[in-house]
Amino acid sequence: MLNISQVLSQYNTKIKKISRQPDLESQLILAFVLKKPRSYILAHTDSELSKQQLSITTKLFARRLSGEPLAYLTGEQEFGELSFKVNKYTLIPRWETELMVEQALSLAHNSTNTTILDIGTGSGCIAITLAKKLPQVTVIASDKSARALAVAKINATRHEVKITWLTGNLLQSLIKKINLLPKNTKQLITTANLPYVPSAYLKNLKSKDKIGLKFEPLSALNGGSDGLKYYRELSKQIKHLKNLRPKLIITVLMEIQPGQVGAMQKIFEHNFIIKDLAKKDRLVIANF
Repeated sequence: MLNISQVLSQYNTKIKKISRQPDLESQLILAFVLKKPRSYILAHTDSELSKQQLSITTKLFARRLSGEPLAYLTGEQEFGELSFKVNKYTLIPRWETELMVEQALSLAHNSTNTTILDIGTGSGCIAITLAKKLPQVTVIASDKSARALAVAKINATRHEVKITWLTGNLLQSLIKKINLLPKNTKQLITTANLPYVPSAYLKNLKSKDKIGLKFEPLSALNGGSDGLKYYRELSKQIKHLKNLRPKLIITVLMEIQPGQVGAMQKIFEHNFIIKDLAKKDRLVIANF
């Protein structure tokens, strides 16, 4: 039987073709198979894998070498300080999106009579993280995918947070059920990590940076010809919501690609831009 060192040696070189962190990913796959922490893999390189473990390992590495993201192999993805269940119905949480959470926390921290609405919630990582950090705040989350919401609800139960769930496109469900918004709400902080990838970008997904996208739900990625289809729709729905609650202050946080700033500033007039850790324009914050 092969030991841990031999398995790592066998697959590290191969994984370099589709990963920027081949050593780490190989170690994490083995840790998942052996149900041990990564530290165990590093400290017990002479340990042999059983026939069953080797069979599972071979299948998982084959999936990874096809381009399938590591998070879908293990069914887990870390986001901030928490870990979330993910599957093919949910987008994999990205580190860039943690910026949205940080900004929402800053806006909500000292405010009173605030409600948070997370639209396009997917795995629920944004809504759940905010609910965990702000237990005094009402959190509502929506998604048009019932299957994605099922995953989000599992994650909410795991992290012991209370969230009101809505099924529907963007703000439509809240507009129809406006009474779910507490009457004493003065500020609605809306987080929107909507599909913003231009359609053309998704046609060729063979490169190392793009191959994993073909395994993620297309509906959570494709934002139309310029990537801003859903943000335009959101802008219209916000105006409808304001008609229902004229005194409501709405602050919307939206993740984008850096090249979309100019177009977003035309859609959302009163806005400012936040850069991510890579110094790239990543977040548009608009006020209504």
